[in-house]
Amino acid sequence: MGNNESSHNFIENVIPDGINFEDLPEIKHYKHFVGPTNYLDNIYPKNLTHYVMRGKDQFQRLYIVVYYKDNIQTYFQRYTDSPNGIWSYGTYIGGNKDDLILKNAGNIALQYDNMKKIKKIIKELLENNKIIPIQDQKNTKIQIP
Repeated sequence: MGNNESSHNFIENVIPDGINFEDLPEIKHYKHFVGPTNYLDNIYPKNLTHYVMRGKDQFQRLYIVVYYKDNIQTYFQRYTDSPNGIWSYGTYIGGNKDDLILKNAGNIALQYDNMKKIKKIIKELLENNKIIPIQDQKNTKIQIP
């Protein structure tokens, strides 16, 4: 059950209060991030500089990348022209499958509990100063206003 009907509302529901989508570091997008099904499922740890990033693909779809427990989930607009804000996700499994944030398919913009779960993990990463360059995680901390 959900309460969202636009991409803007999805982003508001997964980004913690006091943080704007634009405040997140932007990932440099490459066309090969998009697989043959047009899902963003080809983003790997080597492509990231931060644990939470934002981007826009070659189809102008917004997306949020979350690197959590060696797994990556990329939450993205399924269609740019979708009036009801369909959001889906692509996954890279580098760790334990049981540590994936989401394990089910469907329009996550209509899955309020899953949006709350995403928001909680993003908030944890931000509050624990883990939104830092992965290669410098022991030395540098980046603060988000």
